[in-house]
Amino acid sequence: MRHVREVDANDHTVIMVQVENEIGMIPDSRDRSSIANELFNQPVPADLMNNLQQREGQLIPEFRNVWAANNFKTQGNWEEIFGRGPGTDEIFMAWYFARYVNRDKPGDPMVGLLSVEEGKYVNGQWVAGRRLNGDQTHQGRHLRLVPGKFGIQRVKLYRYR
Repeated sequence: MRHVREVDANDHTVIMVQVENEIGMIPDSRDRSSIANELFNQPVPADLMNNLQQREGQLIPEFRNVWAANNFKTQGNWEEIFGRGPGTDEIFMAWYFARYVNRDKPGDPMVGLLSVEEGKYVNGQWVAGRRLNGDQTHQGRHLRLVPGKFGIQRVKLYRYR
């Protein structure tokens, strides 16, 4: 924000700033460091496999297709379960990115979605559209943005322990 003030203090051309950092992607389909290779060759974490088995029918088609192409195996390393290819690499990276971003330290407050509104800005003013309910925000845990159907969501967060 300091940078925005320094370069745009007079003209005010910056109309919006995304305050959350996005995970940077590397030029390859996955990290190939020695640590990453070691994890890639270990069994897929039980937490992930349990979740996939419970939600098999709810998985997005792109993810489900990668797993289905290898007969929905439930035990083995990443390539044994999901097959060889960039889809498997992406699943591996997504799992470990999510584990890092969502890591908890004892005593840290947790964050949830208090409210989510779809809407738009008209003449610099927020015009609320539809307010998403608990089913649509998975009881405040996350918001799924449908590929190709992007809009503006106004989100309020809350903290809890």
